[in-house]
Amino acid sequence: MSLSLNTAMKERKKKLRKQFLEERKKISDRDGKSILIQNKLLASPEYLNAKSILVYVNTGSEVETRRVIGQALADGKMVCVPYVEGEDIHPVEIEDFDDLAPGFKGILEPKVDVVAEKTVSLDEIDLIIAPGVLFNHLGFRLGMGGGYYDRLFSKSSAPRIGLAFEKQLHDEIPFEDHDQHVDKIITEKS
Repeated sequence: MSLSLNTAMKERKKKLRKQFLEERKKISDRDGKSILIQNKLLASPEYLNAKSILVYVNTGSEVETRRVIGQALADGKMVCVPYVEGEDIHPVEIEDFDDLAPGFKGILEPKVDVVAEKTVSLDEIDLIIAPGVLFNHLGFRLGMGGGYYDRLFSKSSAPRIGLAFEKQLHDEIPFEDHDQHVDKIITEKS
């Protein structure tokens, strides 16, 4: 891709990210919609068949995941949450919410002592649950711009589910060769 096309693509992504982050904040009844999304995830065959999951801890106006984490722990699944180190996400097993503290960009992630003891190989993860700013019908996602989930997805063959509000579906997402997709998107309506 030429430098000018690459720059134009990055600017388009930046503009969409800013626009839809603002729109996501305005979604009414985010709590109720998050519950519907979580119920669908918890009833999905991907979740039911997984012995281990890697799930983000929501921040800001993202689809809520704390109930999913609590239920997965209650279901006896190995629950891992992302730990950011350098340019990579590492799955770290948690036993409860006390294992978390504010970390990268203020997002809850495993405490340093938990990371030292409970980092898990990506090969051990049966399901990845990812956030996003936007998703298209092909499963491509626009994240926060760091490429963390693209790098994670490229190293794992586990099924990937994106959680999003219906208003986060947008077919005009530009994507590049390095962009990775999710296998399924769960919203309050689909």
